[in-house]
Amino acid sequence: MIALNKDGTISNVEPVTRDTNGQREVAINAAVRAVLSCAPYEFPIEKYELWREIKFTFDPRNMLGG
Repeated sequence: MIALNKDGTISNVEPVTRDTNGQREVAINAAVRAVLSCAPYEFPIEKYELWREIKFTFDPRNMLGG
């Protein structure tokens, strides 16, 4: 889950996972770094309630044609 401030900066990134084996943990950490490096995000302020928390599924099995 990504929590955003009204200015598009990140207030929190909290990966939720069921399995933390070594390879998966590396992939999750890379995804978190990617989310952080793209900030600040530019979303319409009038729709803040829609984007203040973003939940997404990241499945490393789908990487590289997985």
